Amino acid sequence: MRLSHRLALVFSIFGAAIAGGFQYTHIRDTRAEMYSRVENMSDITINAIKALVEAQTRGGKYIELGRNFEGLVRQAGVASIVVKDSRGRRLVGRSDDSRALARQAHPGTPIRKVVDGFYDVEIPVDLGARGAGTVQLSFHTAAMDARLRQMASQGVRAGVISFLAVVLAAWMIGTWFGMSI
Repeated sequence: MRLSHRLALVFSIFGAAIAGGFQYTHIRDTRAEMYSRVENMSDITINAIKALVEAQTRGGKYIELGRNFEGLVRQAGVASIVVKDSRGRRLVGRSDDSRALARQAHPGTPIRKVVDGFYDVEIPVDLGARGAGTVQLSFHTAAMDARLRQMASQGVRAGVISFLAVVLAAWMIGTWFGMSI
């Protein structure tokens, strides 16, 4: 094997490792950023719903609360909203998908470990005369998962293009150095 081919091979291997490392790091960081944004948005949403629940349950406006939940589920992309009393009985709830109400919620599960397509959050709430209770929100994760798959696909394509560019550059550098020596 000629020296120029050896140099091209060495440059290609190191270039491929570097390009692959950059792509892997980019995909990992983007995924973590997306998870963080969804978690922050769910915290904001559940705190807003908590304020709504506390304000309307003080006046015993459970029917109006149900109507407000219906609008939120339709407009905010929330899969389900459920208000439970201290005994775990459902007082008010709305959902855009019957699967969301029929399933067992898993609040506290990190979004990275969600397997059933719903990210659940829960917060304690004051129900006025009924005492303490909880609000559970479930969010669909299908759109986020699809976007993450799309980003991974784009990352692989960019990695392949980077690899081919590095191989071409390495071949040209190796050939030039090999001819010079």
